[in-house]
Amino acid sequence: MRSINPLISISLASVLIATDCLADNYEINTFLNVGASSTNIDGEYLQSITKDAAYEYDTSYGVNLRTQLASNVSGVAQLTGSGRKDGNYDVQVEWAFVEYYLSQAWRLRIGKMNLQTFTLSDYIEVGYLYPWVRPPEEVYGFNPMRNYPGLEIMHTAHWGKDVNFTSMFFTGSAKVQISDVTTMHAVNGYGMNFQLNAPGFMLRAGSITPRVEISQDAFVMATPGGPISMPGYHLAATNRMYLTTVGFSWDIQGFVGYGEWIKTTPQGELHEVFPNQTGSYLTVGYKFSNLMPFVSVGNADADPFTGVLTQGVFQPNPAIAQSSVSLGLRYEVNDFSAVKFEVKNVDPKLIPINMNFVGYAGPCPQNPNEAVGVGQCQITPNAGFLFTGANPATDQNYTLVSMSYNMIF
Repeated sequence: MRSINPLISISLASVLIATDCLADNYEINTFLNVGASSTNIDGEYLQSITKDAAYEYDTSYGVNLRTQLASNVSGVAQLTGSGRKDGNYDVQVEWAFVEYYLSQAWRLRIGKMNLQTFTLSDYIEVGYLYPWVRPPEEVYGFNPMRNYPGLEIMHTAHWGKDVNFTSMFFTGSAKVQISDVTTMHAVNGYGMNFQLNAPGFMLRAGSITPRVEISQDAFVMATPGGPISMPGYHLAATNRMYLTTVGFSWDIQGFVGYGEWIKTTPQGELHEVFPNQTGSYLTVGYKFSNLMPFVSVGNADADPFTGVLTQGVFQPNPAIAQSSVSLGLRYEVNDFSAVKFEVKNVDPKLIPINMNFVGYAGPCPQNPNEAVGVGQCQITPNAGFLFTGANPATDQNYTLVSMSYNMIF
């Protein structure tokens, strides 16, 4: 395990010293997730889960800190250590912002915040608070930007005692490493979210649109025909990506449900790299005392596209399409911990992409046996969220088995 970044250590120590001085004016809450998953097929599901039991992807630890600086000012932060990215469990600052209550209805937040476009945005790392081992990837697998530095303003209207409606408008930017060689920089982003809360029910809708810059280093890619050297590429932030979501949840007389839908639409040259994607899921369960069985169905789809890359060769983001059915069981051990078990059957759909590589005289980057014209290649790099690398992708069903222990304390 790597050592914690010194700047993070100093920041955490400063927060703890400050909150200690304030005594009763701070809160510290922690959470733990320990999970293991495996598949019955070759490849890497979510670029991490293989036939061998993998613990890194679903194992994490986090600390939530909240300090009341004044009657209308508070500081909020979340620190997490996860093995999902590289297995090193480095501590990351998920969010850290100052919140000003301008009035009973209006709030202003400034700092690094979580992207509150999804149903689970406020607690996506706290596995104890939802039924699955991990949130359904058919929706949550399409969002590389989880947080951003910027500002947001919120308004909450109360209707009676138990119903409220929150409107949120935000702006910011973020840089995300989406692969070992590829960086995405979302700049001048802005968006809005709306959420209705009623007893046992929540409805949410949101949208965000940043301008996106893409940079890719030169790298060597494995293909069935042998390794191929891929040159670097840079795409300036001249076009926008549009992301729209709608979600809901309910918990009424033992019946529990979640549902969400997402659509991503790249504009201009971005469409050479990112396909149009849609995703959705619906989960329904019932609580029998401490036991809750549930079933979840998911779907992800993409529109095939043809792009022309004029400044070199950029590896296009895979078009991901799959449907799935999951059977799960959650057991409430006590008021602060739960055990979950989930079996997911995945039905992938292969979407070939015809790409024109202008100025590139080499063979097709992914499959040299499937050229469809001069300077053109047909690419089918994955089977849903199962990435197969140089091996041929499959359209056969496969199974993912996962279990976890989740705790808050």
